[in-house]
Amino acid sequence: MDGEYDSSSFLVTNQGLNPGLNPGLIALDIDGTMIVDGEMDRALISLLEACESRGWQIAFITGRPFVRASLALASLSLPYMLAAINGSDLLSMPEERLLVSHEISLDEPFLHRLLPFEEQCWEWGIDYVLYGGYVKKDLCCWRPSLWRDSWRVALSERAFLAGESWLAWSKEAAPHGTSWPWSCCASLKSFGTEEECSVLAELLMQRGLVASVIRDPHLEKRYLVQATAKEGGKGNAVRSIMELHRQNSSQKLIAAGDDWNDWEMLFLADVKIVMSSAPEELKKRADLIAPPPREGGLFVALQRAIKRLGF
Repeated sequence: MDGEYDSSSFLVTNQGLNPGLNPGLIALDIDGTMIVDGEMDRALISLLEACESRGWQIAFITGRPFVRASLALASLSLPYMLAAINGSDLLSMPEERLLVSHEISLDEPFLHRLLPFEEQCWEWGIDYVLYGGYVKKDLCCWRPSLWRDSWRVALSERAFLAGESWLAWSKEAAPHGTSWPWSCCASLKSFGTEEECSVLAELLMQRGLVASVIRDPHLEKRYLVQATAKEGGKGNAVRSIMELHRQNSSQKLIAAGDDWNDWEMLFLADVKIVMSSAPEELKKRADLIAPPPREGGLFVALQRAIKRLGF
């Protein structure tokens, strides 16, 4: 594992990127990995453009819903793949063509299996939020009456900070036999301490979902657990993209992330880039540790990764 390094010693260059080779896929997380004050670094954009022009497929694999992810990537002029909501929605950009949508069914049998998870949430004075995904225009749905007062205030603030639209739904007013106005959703998410979210993640995985726990990017000292259908997850998103674009068996994968929801795609990578802000156990599994985005860390690490692979 390489340590941290000075970005001043690297320049954006085409040197070493052999044209026509179709070398593989560069898969990047967004929050905590490449965004500074809501925007991408110009040098990183130039490097990604150089990589794409020399045959690399570029993909962004994020927990963000589509609208927020596309806004963060608005300065890009190159074609790329976008896996939103941890791989629930896979789109070809910039034409905004939906290729895959993996949804969680909210039918009665599933909600019955979900009851132990719900009961644990309610014991702690919390509930969960449904994320509708691309097909529902990124609308979210929550049940405010099931959250204790402090969480209702915090989540209302969080929705505002994240730029998300949350539909309030009353469980008591729901038709008999239903708990939500939707028959399916792209993901579900709950919030709490790291320990609480870890317990909830285990309950969700026992019910056949892919679940991960990360630090909440909007609420200080809070964590969240996000679950997708079993076909979702960042690892499956990367597999799908590589299968769509595979031209030979020697194509490589470079992946970069900063938290445990990135591990599935990092695990698959030939070069694993982990940000210096990541949990210590995740950094131990890295091939390269990158300084923070504000210090140009990903820009530096990507060049090292490409050189390491011999391109």
